[in-house]
Amino acid sequence: MRRMSGRPQRLTRTQRRLLVTLHVALSVGWLGASMVMLTFAIAAQASQPAGTARSAYWAMHLLADVLLIPLSLSVLLIGLAVAATSPWGLLRHRWVLVKLVATCAAVLLSLLALPAMTGIAYQDATWQALAAERDAGTRLIIASSVSVALYLSLTTISLLKPWGPTARGRAARQPVGTPRVHTAKEQLVKAVIAGGGIGGLAAAVALHRRGVDVVVLERAGQPDTAGAALSLWPNALRGLDQLGIGDQVRRHAALGGNSGIRRPDGRWLARARLGQAIETRFGDPLVIVHRATLAQLLAGQLPPGTIRYSTTVTGVQPGKSTEAASVHTACGGQQADLVVAADGIRSTLRTALFPGTPGPRYAGYTAWRMIVDDPGGTEPAETWGPDGQRFAIVPITDGRCYCYATADIPAGTAFDDDAAELRRRFASWHAPIGALLAPLTRHDVLRNDIEELPPLPEMHRGRVALLGDAAHAMTPDLGQGACQAIEDAVVLAASVSPHDPTSTTPALQRYTAARLPRTTAVGHRSRAAGALYHRPAPIRWTAARLMSLLPPAAIARSLSPVVDWRPPTVDVPR
Repeated sequence: MRRMSGRPQRLTRTQRRLLVTLHVALSVGWLGASMVMLTFAIAAQASQPAGTARSAYWAMHLLADVLLIPLSLSVLLIGLAVAATSPWGLLRHRWVLVKLVATCAAVLLSLLALPAMTGIAYQDATWQALAAERDAGTRLIIASSVSVALYLSLTTISLLKPWGPTARGRAARQPVGTPRVHTAKEQLVKAVIAGGGIGGLAAAVALHRRGVDVVVLERAGQPDTAGAALSLWPNALRGLDQLGIGDQVRRHAALGGNSGIRRPDGRWLARARLGQAIETRFGDPLVIVHRATLAQLLAGQLPPGTIRYSTTVTGVQPGKSTEAASVHTACGGQQADLVVAADGIRSTLRTALFPGTPGPRYAGYTAWRMIVDDPGGTEPAETWGPDGQRFAIVPITDGRCYCYATADIPAGTAFDDDAAELRRRFASWHAPIGALLAPLTRHDVLRNDIEELPPLPEMHRGRVALLGDAAHAMTPDLGQGACQAIEDAVVLAASVSPHDPTSTTPALQRYTAARLPRTTAVGHRSRAAGALYHRPAPIRWTAARLMSLLPPAAIARSLSPVVDWRPPTVDVPR
């Protein structure tokens, strides 16, 4: 995915916001004065008593001297300043040029109409003298009408931005993620990311593409190749598009959404062909990708040496607006303008920053995950048994299947051999479950008790941003864990200014304001969706049959609050 990058802004964000606000206020004033002028002109043309007509023209003359001329010049000059400091660039996009031309035309038409109006105002107070200037009055009405229409049209252009880049803009086209050559005078924001999982890598890529100097500290000694797959819904794919790897992920992923629910004896309770409905409604499909594949694609976007393995973060000093943060590791410490805590559900940094908040809580069930060879002809399905037991089969790429299983058991239960435990519980269920489990060894299976985090009061503290499971670990019942981490990364990068270290603290306040309500709501929905799985089997089976009566479009529509998320643009500086 490629994006235009505008020229560097010459003003700070606050200064430009004030300039734009002033321009809007003056424009509204200019439009109001022009409308009043037009009303007076029509009234004067329609007036029969000469004195009344001349009074109207004198009022117009006074209005022009006091308001219209100063406002016209101010709108024109400040409009040029706004366009020149725009991230789109003065000459980079056609809609900017059209807006400038329309602004100039509207203002000039108003100014050209003033001499005619002034001449009318100074005529003798006789109807015959005023009648001789009727043509000039008509020209005034036409000019005022056209100028008002032009300004309304350029307002529409400003909102719609209908035209693309000019030749000069195309010449400056730069793909997202192309490394920027920085001058020696520039002060780059330095970010340290604790954790090299999906969320940490996504944050690293997003910040790197914004021009931030990034380091990732990962406690593992090598890239994780754990046997698990991830559901990436359209909201995550849109976020990955902003990171420049959306199309690569789609090529390496399998389509999801077409599945069903079965009983242990193999009878179907429901079949759901949601894939097409999801893509039709949201513009992208649900895809399934191996976790290691996604991690590899993300890591490939970073410069060599960015990820430092075998480095455990042990603590942090969050800093403040006037003081850098400090990250502590077994190898020493380092300062940073921004620290990203992406160190998982048992985050060391979250515990240090929010010591009084509750830690992870057990959701009531455990989960096994594995990647197995597809024997061929395997249908995607989730099978529901008693005691919260489920077994899911999800075909992925390269002739493999991603499988997961769950059971309601006490927290902390340990098994000597998880593969043997899976066979004990599920091998007697319908084919091909037994065949998929037969060759597994204990090393092929991952198991975790499912836990979630109560919402934090905020997703930052000082110069430290919390991201992914470190901030809002949720149950996997909506498949949104990785998706929300990717959303976090995109919003964080869009909030941060890469060349203004002093702006980090307000940027993180905006990050919390944007992300905390959404992640809290998605976590609540995920928990509510999972509540059904812990009901007695007959209740769950009845619910599955009732859900099968819903049309796919209705099910897709019910997912809108979660899936229909639009990312901010991660601008890449030149």
